[in-house]
Amino acid sequence: MHLTATLLSFALFSTSLSQSSHRSPTLGVPKEKLSSYVPIAGSNPPQWRCLDGTGDLLPFSAVNDDYCDCEDGSDEPGTSACKGGSFHCVNEGHLPKDIPNIRVNDGLCDSDCCDGSDEAPGVCPNRCAELGEAYRKTLEQERKLRRTGSKIRSTYVAYAKKEKTRLEQDLIKGREAVDKAILEEKRLKALLDRAESTSAEALEYKLQSPLYDSLLAHSSAVKTLVNKVADLETKIVTLKSILEDLEKGHNPNYQDMAVRGAIKGYQAFLEKEKITASETEEESPEEAVKEEDMDKWTAEELKRLGQSDLTELLLEHEHHLAGFGKSDDSILFSIEHYLPEAWLPYYHETKNIVVSWMVRLGVVKGVLDSSDSDEVKHARAAHANAQSVTREAEKRLQDDEDLLYDLGGFYGPDGEWLKLKDTCIEKNTGEYTYSGCFFGQATQKGNNGGGVHNLGRFSDWNADAKEGTMEYYSSQMYEHGARCWNGPERSVKLVLTCGTENALLSVAEPEKCEYMFEATTPALCWPLETEAQTKDEL
Repeated sequence: MHLTATLLSFALFSTSLSQSSHRSPTLGVPKEKLSSYVPIAGSNPPQWRCLDGTGDLLPFSAVNDDYCDCEDGSDEPGTSACKGGSFHCVNEGHLPKDIPNIRVNDGLCDSDCCDGSDEAPGVCPNRCAELGEAYRKTLEQERKLRRTGSKIRSTYVAYAKKEKTRLEQDLIKGREAVDKAILEEKRLKALLDRAESTSAEALEYKLQSPLYDSLLAHSSAVKTLVNKVADLETKIVTLKSILEDLEKGHNPNYQDMAVRGAIKGYQAFLEKEKITASETEEESPEEAVKEEDMDKWTAEELKRLGQSDLTELLLEHEHHLAGFGKSDDSILFSIEHYLPEAWLPYYHETKNIVVSWMVRLGVVKGVLDSSDSDEVKHARAAHANAQSVTREAEKRLQDDEDLLYDLGGFYGPDGEWLKLKDTCIEKNTGEYTYSGCFFGQATQKGNNGGGVHNLGRFSDWNADAKEGTMEYYSSQMYEHGARCWNGPERSVKLVLTCGTENALLSVAEPEKCEYMFEATTPALCWPLETEAQTKDEL
């Protein structure tokens, strides 16, 4: 029995060798290399040379004879005789594949060789027709999905084109608005400078008045008095200290008349201070008030008075006098209340010119009325408002320029992703609800309380791929989320594929606080190459 089994195995092995030795010379050869596996023209018997051009001529029968003759292994495309080679599976009816040649004749039916050509004939069934049909059905479903998604994507592209057109038009208007705002700001700055200059001239005129000279003289006198009072108080304190020490330390048995006289004088001075204080308490209310008026001018109060802003006092005095005799129905002082705000700068400018000429011609005295401060106030407010308008116009212009630049690639090759900016997709996993907003923020919300955790904000597309490729737009990174306890900052990698809906399909956490979102979007349903070629031809 054992002998019978051994003979049967030997017979199968011999058959395999026999079949291998008679294999077609083109077995395992890709279609583009078939022309290299023919005998040298005119050779008899047929001969062949290794594809690298080295070595002697070989009999053509040496190709696929299961013996490696060539250094490059080119003589054994259909066997495993030469190390490091590859075997081409034709797979008629399905997709051709290349496999390592060590998997040829290993007794296993390789899944990549559905035609069974990697093993001896009859060992593996040919399943290419069955697999090819299933593949084509799957491919057609994917193509149908891409066609549907591509139609939705085309609406995103149309939106981007409209936005681009709008932005280009807004940029023209925006630049004009900025230029206009800058000119208006310069004009109002000139009016402000003129108003402030006029106000400065008026102030200089007022500072030449007799009243201001008198204020200066009084202020100087007060300052001098303060200094003298302070000096006298210092001297009095010093003298009192000396006399006090002399009174306590002198020898009464020592008959020095000068010393005794000084001490008696000091004692009389102290007694007089006590009597003065007592008399003050007994004075009548009227006399007490007068004394109180005198006492309030302490050294500190005199010092404060000497530090008063004389210019401010003068302007307040002018303002006080300007109000005398004015009535509410005076056109001179109320006309500006009836003018539109936009007209006030022109009104004040014209008024200044008229008043200036009237002063020069002697029609009126050169005294600036109290409205000058209002003119400066209006001019300054108008200029500040113009500055604000300029900054807002410049910001709008910069935002439009940035968005137009991003439409050149950041938002996709056709700008399709702009439509999805701030569009959010969600997935409820039971314990949590995860959300991702395109170009915004990703979050994790507890369904049973616990608040919302920031998983990160959009930072970039796929940095490992070239911008403009589908791979580049197939993933987004959201980084710098809330830090995990005793862990890193939360982050999300959003992996995207073509789909007819913007939907979040699954959420995983492969590493601590590093999340993986898988989602679909029509924005990745690029037109099929055949459809794109057809459009180009049309």
